Amino acid sequence: MLNCRSIPHDRWEQARAALKFYFLQRAFVDDVEDLVQETLKVLWAREDFEFDREEDFPLVCFGFARLVLMNGWRQRRKHDAEELNVSMASPSTVIHGWQAIESAVYLAEVERIGAAALSHHDWEIIRSAASMDYGEFGAQYSPEERGKFRVHL
Repeated sequence: MLNCRSIPHDRWEQARAALKFYFLQRAFVDDVEDLVQETLKVLWAREDFEFDREEDFPLVCFGFARLVLMNGWRQRRKHDAEELNVSMASPSTVIHGWQAIESAVYLAEVERIGAAALSHHDWEIIRSAASMDYGEFGAQYSPEERGKFRVHL
């Protein structure tokens, strides 16, 4: 029985040329050499893969090439990305519709529980941080005081 290690060098060169043509007929032209080398590397690593005749070697190559190509497509799709649309509007902070009513009820409930469960000092810190303009906060306090405030918050 023959395996990939017993195939002569000229057959490998023929398989390389055939694989290059095979991959050129497929979708990604920029990765052709990489796909050919990956296919040949996978074949070379398989010492246990045996076939009957030397003429079956190209068929084996194309079988492995199909699997390498499918893996290449998966990897390409996984790492593809769309270009960012710079004209897209930024998310709005205004709440519209029924959610506005639900949000107001939820916020009132949070305030009620916060005032009841926390100490007066802690609750005042949270309320002031929620309505604070951080530009004014930075100018008003020293870096050490800002750090203490963030840790306490």
